[in-house]
Parts: sequence; C-alpha cells; structure tokens
Amino acid sequence: MIGSRRGSGYSLVEVSAVLVLAGILIAGVYYALGNFQERSLCQQVAADLHRITLAKAQWRYEHATEVFPVTESDRFDTLRSYMKVGLQTPLLLSDIQPTGVSYTICGELELAQAATGATSFDLATETFN
Repeated sequence: MIGSRRGSGYSLVEVSAVLVLAGILIAGVYYALGNFQERSLCQQVAADLHRITLAKAQWRYEHATEVFPVTESDRFDTLRSYMKVGLQTPLLLSDIQPTGVSYTICGELELAQAATGATSFDLATETFN
C-alpha cells in the first residue's frame, strides 16, 4: 500500500522489555559470582585454619614436654616449618592470609579462656576486616 506508513524499528515498549530482561540477567550473574567468591574465601579460610591446627598438633606431638610460646610472633615462628606449601615455607603469617582476613594463632591462655565456646578450629581463629 502506497498511502500506509509503517515505521521500521522497535517501539518503546519492546526496547524497555529488552532492557528489563537484560538487567535481570546481569543481576543474576552478579549474584552468582558474588556468592562464588564468598564460598571460595570461606573454603580458603577453613583450609588455612585446618593447616594451622595440624601444624600445632604436629609440633605438640614432637615437643610434648615443651611449653608452647606465649607471643603471637613466637607461635608463628615455632609453627612455620610445619606449614609448608609445596616447597615454600611462609615467612609471615600474613603470607598465607587472604585479603581482608587476619589469623591469630591461639596459645594456652587463649584456649583456656575460650574453652566454653570451642569450635572445630580451636587452635586457630580468623577475623574478617
């Protein structure tokens, strides 16, 4: 038809619908990735705390008659050789900590004070900044 004019392109409703659907998809992907990162961080923290716990247990087994060090830096120096990752030994406790997390290796006094609320990771703790 010569007299009828049909515009080519998309209407405002169609464009709006596509933008809404794209926004929903982007939000879903963002949520899934954020959850993945959080789970990954939790798994890394749990593995690190388990490694610290095992290092302390190994030290106790080999030094049954010795007293565990009192200061945090001495505790880490004592456990450093037991915490090897492959062939590398961490120089500082912060070398094994993920960003935004700080670990504390508990001594005997801290364990005695926390005896009522002990968890499976009672030989090491972590805090999120």
